[in-house]
Amino acid sequence: NEDDNNNNNNNRNNKKHSSHHQKERAREKAARQQEKKQRKAAAAALAAQAKVRAAAARVAHAHFFIPGEGSDALAAVRALCGFELAKDKAAYCKAFFLHEKTLKEAADLRCQLLRVIAVTGGG
Repeated sequence: NEDDNNNNNNNRNNKKHSSHHQKERAREKAARQQEKKQRKAAAAALAAQAKVRAAAARVAHAHFFIPGEGSDALAAVRALCGFELAKDKAAYCKAFFLHEKTLKEAADLRCQLLRVIAVTGGG
């Protein structure tokens, strides 16, 4: 009889223990699902921001194109001239979605080419 009581107590303890683990696993699963939803929402927000930024860059870059002169090279020259004339070069680049380092390198190259032309007498 005493063994039966011990077995019954053990069974009750095992059920309580098992129930506790099931609840804990369910909480962990719910937390993982919530984290997954949050990651998906964050990724969607980042993708939306990237699309908005890309659209804004296209609009800003269109500033350098003249209808009928569809040349990328001429647009690049216009962007470079604007960069060279800008007082705040970083702000200019930010406003037009341009890379300051690239424009600095292009401006340096332009100066080098002008020096070569001056030294060689233009030809």
